[in-house]
Amino acid sequence: MQTWRVYIRKHPSFGPWYARVERRPGWVAGIAMAAAAVVILVPLLLLTVAAIFVGVVVFVTLGAIVWAVALVRSLIAQVTLGTRGRGDGRQNVRVIRR
Repeated sequence: MQTWRVYIRKHPSFGPWYARVERRPGWVAGIAMAAAAVVILVPLLLLTVAAIFVGVVVFVTLGAIVWAVALVRSLIAQVTLGTRGRGDGRQNVRVIRR
């Protein structure tokens, strides 16, 4: 027998409770274990789903902000530079046209 069980059985506070639990039928222990699993797993699952949802929302929001800033920059570049010079986005590049 395991030493922790012997300690629990002989303990003045925990001994009677252990004896009560040991006398219960197996299906009661099964239901108690299932209830404990539900109590632990459901909040973990909900927290995981919430974290994934928040991550997706943040990713999409920041992506939209970056897209909008790039759009505004390209519109400003088209207005200020027009079609001459560096309007195609290249910098410090010598283009040889043949």
